[in-house]
Amino acid sequence: MARPPADTGEMSPKSASIAELAARQHGVVARRQLLDLGLPPRTLSAWVQAGRLHRIHRGVFAVGHRFIGMDGHRMAAILLAGPESALSHWAAADLAKLIRVDERQVLHVSRRTISGANPPGIVLHRVPGLADCDLTVNRGIPTTTAARTIFDLTPYLSVRALGRAIERAEYLRILDRTRLRTLAMGARGHRGIARLREVLGDPPMPLDRVRSGLELLLLRICREYELPPPAANVPLLGYEVDFLWERHRFVVEADGGVHEGRQRDRDNERDVALARAGYLVRRYSEAALGSADEVASEVLAILSERCPG
Repeated sequence: MARPPADTGEMSPKSASIAELAARQHGVVARRQLLDLGLPPRTLSAWVQAGRLHRIHRGVFAVGHRFIGMDGHRMAAILLAGPESALSHWAAADLAKLIRVDERQVLHVSRRTISGANPPGIVLHRVPGLADCDLTVNRGIPTTTAARTIFDLTPYLSVRALGRAIERAEYLRILDRTRLRTLAMGARGHRGIARLREVLGDPPMPLDRVRSGLELLLLRICREYELPPPAANVPLLGYEVDFLWERHRFVVEADGGVHEGRQRDRDNERDVALARAGYLVRRYSEAALGSADEVASEVLAILSERCPG
């Protein structure tokens, strides 16, 4: 039986190359990669027995130890699926922070061609029409783009959830809306495609001007409760306001944290200046924005009062 080389305290060039590869891949390597680097099969087996390599999947190993973290498991799934594969569906949505899900049980991977059964903990999707423009790299892991990910998840999402995913992707500036529209218009027999087309038919919200999660939350409330969309982060009387319904002379500020001292004074001075010019100002804290029904009802009532008919 081949024995691993004695530990001299120095790393051989071959071992260094393997360590560099593992570092780029979140601690995991594929058997084919080790062989390509010149590691003999007998040495590979000896390293497994000696605990230098730990089997994660068939032909996929963690280097040094088996505690590889979530990104390591994501990359291991890609290495198992082979070249031209990409993290997709819920796994891609979670990695891109579009939709938060618990990936600890199942990872989704797409390829143009696949064969055989799904390995434990991994769902393989055969996607013959997976185009190069639908692929990207996130944290060093091949994955589907935001547009492709949302399209793939359409059968499982409600209209509201689709709208939130699209808004989140636009807020993160990772959505190719034209590509998503192309996928939606060209789909045949894709479950839920009518819902996606419905959402894409809505006028885009001013997400390019949104600067915080609280502002995004308020825009989401406007969309979900069908309120007129406001202008976002626009100049008004020498100030910049978070949201403005100009026709109604109504301003909303999404206040994160606690405004005290001089900041509180500046807020009050601005509110008084806007009020004297005929603008009503309403400030919502993070806690208040958590009550979407109450916020939507109040905004709608104010808009109706300030511009009846």
